[in-house]
Amino acid sequence: MMISSPSFLTLSSSRVSSITTKSTQTKNFLLSIVSIGLFVLSCCQGSHYTKYHISDFCTEISSNRVIELRPNSNMTAIMIKLKRESYRPRMNCTIRLTTMPGFGLMAFVTKLKLRRYNSLSDYIEFVSNNQSLIKFLGNNQEIVPKKTILTNSVQNVMMIIRFVSDSFHYSLQGKGFKIVVNLYSPIINQECDKELGLNLNCQNKFCIDDLLECDGIDNCRNDFDEIQCGENSETKLSLYVFLSTLAVMFFLMIMFLMKNKDRRKDIVRKMSHVYANNHPILYVMENHNGSTTTSSSSSSTERCSSHSPTEASSNSTSSNLDNINGVKRKSPLSLIHNNLSLSLPSGIEIPHSNHKPRLI
Repeated sequence: MMISSPSFLTLSSSRVSSITTKSTQTKNFLLSIVSIGLFVLSCCQGSHYTKYHISDFCTEISSNRVIELRPNSNMTAIMIKLKRESYRPRMNCTIRLTTMPGFGLMAFVTKLKLRRYNSLSDYIEFVSNNQSLIKFLGNNQEIVPKKTILTNSVQNVMMIIRFVSDSFHYSLQGKGFKIVVNLYSPIINQECDKELGLNLNCQNKFCIDDLLECDGIDNCRNDFDEIQCGENSETKLSLYVFLSTLAVMFFLMIMFLMKNKDRRKDIVRKMSHVYANNHPILYVMENHNGSTTTSSSSSSTERCSSHSPTEASSNSTSSNLDNINGVKRKSPLSLIHNNLSLSLPSGIEIPHSNHKPRLI
């Protein structure tokens, strides 16, 4: 005797596929939250810097473009980057910087991760007045925090930043670099000229934009703009924003997991009901094998002693079927759900089916 339930397996397969899809959606949801948090953090840090990617200045036309830094604008400080994904062989990129008379340019490298197999393979070069000021190679990264490149504020010369990479591919890919360029004005009588718009006195003969104070970057090159930072520090503000974003992400993740847990419980409950409806005979055989079958066997034995073997066998079969029907009628779905002994797959929901067990 076999119990046939064709819809059971079909619906189980479709449900497993649905759960797999929802699991993928869960991962994408969490990744989206993390991306939003990182984006908010990056926007809060260094938001007053105008950013340029040197990979956009590698053609003949773009390399001749001149960028002018001006006071009282969003061009008092810029950030020049080369990202890892843009780092490739045969790069020859040039950025030309200039400013107004009476102002100078102050440049320094804050990050440098070039390919290091050959010290002359890739380099960054600073040029002013047709003279090379300094060249950063792949093997002198330790001098990055110590070097500051200046242009003369009187002569008003142009600063040229050039990046070159050779034509060979290396197994160790470079991670790029980051360069910060500030506009500065000289101190006059130990004070900054308010009319020039650069009001932060660095106490080292330079004045810079006060927006650069407490942003986590040593723009004065003597830490004066960072050592006196209080609660209004942009670094601390970025930390607060990051922690707040992290708390929101954690709260949303907990809510999502709780909802998913309730959904799984509901799936198991529905699965138990459907399984009991589709397999009542199997349920009776498993859960009433001890008491009902024993009782039936005893009564059958007694009847066998007083009847013929054929009649006894017929009566025993009828009695067992009556017991099955009786248990099925007397056992509500809640009792079947509580006593179900089979371990069902977790997270599989089987909708109610009109299929009834068929005896083959």
